[in-house]
Amino acid sequence: MLALVMQFYTYPIFAQSSTSPLTFINSALISGTAGSVDATYKFQNVTSGVDAHVKLSAKYNGASVSNVDIPASTTGYDPAFQPTITIASGTSGSPKTSYVEWEIRFKKAGTSTDTSLAYISATAIDVDGNNNIQEKVQAYTPSSYSVNSPNELTLSTDGSSVTALGSTTDYSGMDSSVKAVMFQMNFQNVNLITYRTGGVNKTSSTSRQFSIYFKAFFAQYTPLPVELMYFRAVSNSESTVDLNWATASEINNSYFTIERSADGMEFYEIKVLPGSGNSSKTNYYKYRDDSPIEGTNYYRLTQTDHDGYQKIYSPVSVKVVVKKESLSIDHVYPNPFNMNASFTLSAPCNDDVRIAVLNSQGLETKSVLAESVVGTKTWKVSGLQELEAGVYFLQASQNGVVSKTFRLMKN
Repeated sequence: MLALVMQFYTYPIFAQSSTSPLTFINSALISGTAGSVDATYKFQNVTSGVDAHVKLSAKYNGASVSNVDIPASTTGYDPAFQPTITIASGTSGSPKTSYVEWEIRFKKAGTSTDTSLAYISATAIDVDGNNNIQEKVQAYTPSSYSVNSPNELTLSTDGSSVTALGSTTDYSGMDSSVKAVMFQMNFQNVNLITYRTGGVNKTSSTSRQFSIYFKAFFAQYTPLPVELMYFRAVSNSESTVDLNWATASEINNSYFTIERSADGMEFYEIKVLPGSGNSSKTNYYKYRDDSPIEGTNYYRLTQTDHDGYQKIYSPVSVKVVVKKESLSIDHVYPNPFNMNASFTLSAPCNDDVRIAVLNSQGLETKSVLAESVVGTKTWKVSGLQELEAGVYFLQASQNGVVSKTFRLMKN
């Protein structure tokens, strides 16, 4: 059985003295339908001058809620928030992961006004399992985490969340003295905590009690792998884009991947840069994209640590205006194309022009040479039937001058 144990502190993150735990007693449904997504429950005076609004924000893959707060007379801890969750059925050949997501938001007592607390520790107690089920806990945006026996728990992080997957050994009850299967997550200056509680199941659906009770058990903290300070994209006069980012600290960081997109949905890798491994100082990174798409470009940064865990950061966008040159491609037809694409080519001098077909990642897929071109003429690129369907760009170059790209589609 899994219990999450939490307790508030209103002093800096490195302080170690404790205060009384929060008391989640006698919940009241204040909006939504009990047990359904968006149902919100109010716990009054969880600590002096603070109420907690607990929202059931999501149910994933068949998980459900049968009880929101079990009293300690049944099992667990009386001041704790103790829901009962049914973890959906799976099979040994196809285990199923299901969970319930909770948003715990703190308000000034008796109001709807958010209030922040300087430091919160959230310890998951008795994260265990058996041959058929492994309990799983995930918390978003912690500043650090702590464990006593990492070999008992499978830990993973994507940079914004930390997950603990229980072992296949069953520990009876909810015993906070069994530190081998305890997982503490620490938060700083927050008014909202997002938690997922559930498990991986290989058998019929199973009800599990979770006990969320605020208390710190460990003094030693492990920071998250990378603390990203910013990620920026800036267009410049050379019709290129400068990408810059910085990290305040890094642990076990292997590399960064830069991706680009024309629509903000489908991204393609354009560069991989090594990380700084382990570092407690500020590290600055930069990369120049020499082949952006004319118009809006979206860039996304992904961080990968040495264990293969990844964090994908939110994309940024920048508008690129390609510098006008006398070398240009216009009036491409048909568009979309299938086997051939014709176009109008304007060249300033009587020299060879190289025509290139680029894919959505900016990589050349086909090229032809137009000899001794000057003025405006109509040209055709043939043999395009072998290209896969998708977005492509047509570009010309002459004596080091590169034209703007022309976007076209392949059926």
